[in-house]
Amino acid sequence: MGVTQSHKAANSQAAADGQRTGVDRRRIGCLPRRTRKSDISFDASSMFSICSAASRCIEPIAPPPLIGRWRWHLPSKTGTCSNKALKILNLADSTNSPDRKQIRQRFNDPSWAELTSAARSAIETRSPNTCQIALCQPDGSSKWIRISIRPHVNTAGQVFLLSGSVADITREKELGRMLDRLGWIIDSISDGVTDWNLLTGKVFYSARFHEVLGTRPGSGGDPLHFRDRLFPQDQGRFISAIEDHLESRSVGIEVDFRVTHADTGYKWLRLRARVVSRDAQGKPLRLVGILTDISERKLASDDLLSIARASRDPVWIVKKDGAVLYGNPCAWALTGHAADKTGELNISELIAPERPGQGDAPFLESATQSPVRHEWRLRHKEGHAVPVEFTIHALKEGRYALMGRDPHARDALSRDIADFDPLTGASSRRRLSERLEDALAQAGTSGRLVGVCFVDLDRFKSVNDEYGYAAGDSLLSRIATIIKSSLRSADTLARPGGDEFIVILNQLESVEECRSILDRILRNLYQGASIEGGYVVKVSASIGVTLFPYDNANADALIRHADQAMYAAKEEGKGGYVIFDPEGERKLQQRNRDLGRLQDAISNNELVLHYQPKVNLATGQIKGAEALVRWQHPDLGLLLPGQFLPTIAGHQLEFALDYWVLKTAIEQCRAWLSEGRSFAVSINISAALLQQTDFYHCLFGLLHKEPPVPPNLIELEMLETSAISDIGKTVQILTKCRQMGVRFALDDFGTGYSSLSYLRELPVDTLKIDQSFVRDMLVDSDDLALVDGTIKLAQAFDLEVVAEGVESEAHGRKLIELGCATMQGFGIGRPMLPDDLIDWMALWAARHAGN
Repeated sequence: MGVTQSHKAANSQAAADGQRTGVDRRRIGCLPRRTRKSDISFDASSMFSICSAASRCIEPIAPPPLIGRWRWHLPSKTGTCSNKALKILNLADSTNSPDRKQIRQRFNDPSWAELTSAARSAIETRSPNTCQIALCQPDGSSKWIRISIRPHVNTAGQVFLLSGSVADITREKELGRMLDRLGWIIDSISDGVTDWNLLTGKVFYSARFHEVLGTRPGSGGDPLHFRDRLFPQDQGRFISAIEDHLESRSVGIEVDFRVTHADTGYKWLRLRARVVSRDAQGKPLRLVGILTDISERKLASDDLLSIARASRDPVWIVKKDGAVLYGNPCAWALTGHAADKTGELNISELIAPERPGQGDAPFLESATQSPVRHEWRLRHKEGHAVPVEFTIHALKEGRYALMGRDPHARDALSRDIADFDPLTGASSRRRLSERLEDALAQAGTSGRLVGVCFVDLDRFKSVNDEYGYAAGDSLLSRIATIIKSSLRSADTLARPGGDEFIVILNQLESVEECRSILDRILRNLYQGASIEGGYVVKVSASIGVTLFPYDNANADALIRHADQAMYAAKEEGKGGYVIFDPEGERKLQQRNRDLGRLQDAISNNELVLHYQPKVNLATGQIKGAEALVRWQHPDLGLLLPGQFLPTIAGHQLEFALDYWVLKTAIEQCRAWLSEGRSFAVSINISAALLQQTDFYHCLFGLLHKEPPVPPNLIELEMLETSAISDIGKTVQILTKCRQMGVRFALDDFGTGYSSLSYLRELPVDTLKIDQSFVRDMLVDSDDLALVDGTIKLAQAFDLEVVAEGVESEAHGRKLIELGCATMQGFGIGRPMLPDDLIDWMALWAARHAGN
């Protein structure tokens, strides 16, 4: 939120008082008939169970399959199989060289035909091929296998050998069918379903989720991509509900909120969500949610009270037996009764019947199926009758709303009603718009400021709950009086509805004058207000403020910005005000757009890894290469990490990008190994990924996927500053990974100001001297001393040392002289694509042969 300036109420007693307000605010088999969405009904608990099952199936899709290797020599028609391949092919009792007849017996005719066709295609095209086929089991069942086929060509250009792998994918097939069934369930219900992987940032939305929101499938990988469409009044509460549950401060999420919608203007939605998976430390891993359209319910319940209060026509809410639960000010005025009669009167007592029995309460039941309209005369306390047109609406829980219209009074009061709120006397929304436009025009000529303030009473709902709706109305009227008394004559107070007020501070000389008025409002509110029934309650308010022309927006946007700032004030503890920061808001919106675009870049495979070689310049030996991420932007070209990595710092997207880099670099290393190339690859990782509880198991799985990558070929580089942020946890993870054979390097050493004790504790293998020191060491004695000291320090701790940023032959000679022979930099080789790296290595090896 673009709000940074905040201020708490000056009253120290108010700050210390805990009671500031006194009254605180997813085909299951085949169905026998065509099934409609309306036929399928699940309660929230059932849906969470279904989605939890789906979560356990989706990632990982299946346990690592059993994989075996095989070779077939075409001229001799003989072959060999590994023990695992024999087991998969049900040939465990055979030798490692089964003949063609033994193998053929394991396949039915269609499967054998598909296998031979795939092999023939691989031979003809000289390219790898894969097929998935069913294998006959001894008990008559089928086992699904995946066979990869790679052709090998001799010097004469003929395919002489086929090799490849065979994997048992039966479990994977079963899980696929299970997911199809779960998918049918999710697509059949009337609620939207989302599944958010909090570790990787991946998020799934059902088709119904998009339908409810009015978004298109694929619109944004950000789990909360619709946040910009949330009503500003609901943003703080929505985000807080999610954060509270993720931080284990609540057992689940249930939050109602409004979003803008292209078809209906806006919708009321309810999100019910729950963390269904946590790690051993309780950190949430997966969140499943259900999104329901509650617009109709809201219109008939929560919004009704606000509508009734703001209505210039009589409105009553009554029980099934006719007992009056609530009447708005206009309703009581038409009958002459006081609002404190709520609960004592029955609606039948207020109706003058044309015939006996017409005024009895059973007439309410006529509106059970649809609204019913009546023309009645209301009994006034003084004896006369008032003609009123009534429409009866059936609500939930046996309640009814009687919404009337007094044609005579409406004509007489139309002008006043258009300009003022009948409950509080504050300006109406129409008059507010006029006054604000006038204030902005005056500011344009006078050069003075206009303050737009959004005032929301803290915990006002508790007044209604404890003392009743009449007391709530009484409090709103009193609050309006208090705020008016705190303002200047040129200022405007308006009430758009509910417990919210808007104040226009006109012709302000300075920000300080604005602050002074806001302090006065907060102070006066806290002194207390009398309400219906003789009670006195202390009241606090949260105020959001924006100042024109610092916030150079139109009138509607100014009110919206003040509303955003008001929610920031509530998040800071209520009872204070926050001034909207336009520049901060622009930066926030730009960051949100950048995050969404980067998420799309990951999903659309726009990221690439370049590899910068590392060499021993003294011997000419190639030591390996460092993987460096780049963004091949479709419009901006190749972007370096400094142009996009800062955007994701501290965001969930950092996990997704780090995991992508780790996985992609290991897969490239595996590809090089399959080509007979073996050299070390260094991979940068963040502390956020390294310190995940399951990092070791994640790394182990990536390395031991068939064919496995020797762990000693992988070196993980971490920044010095991130390594020492949680030294105890970092040491434990590094130690366990090093026992597997993975090496670690401390990157950019010398920039993090860590002590020698940290260096002694960290189980690392290499120190990398930051390029900023190496680049200037030939001309800067301080940098030279630091480089020399780091090299000696690495030697003292028996660590390898690598210099980054080597740009010239002179740099290389000086580093060798100081004792550091392993280095990388533009003077040796720039970061390059994998194929270009192989070409570079060949040229380097030829140039340094015999060195």
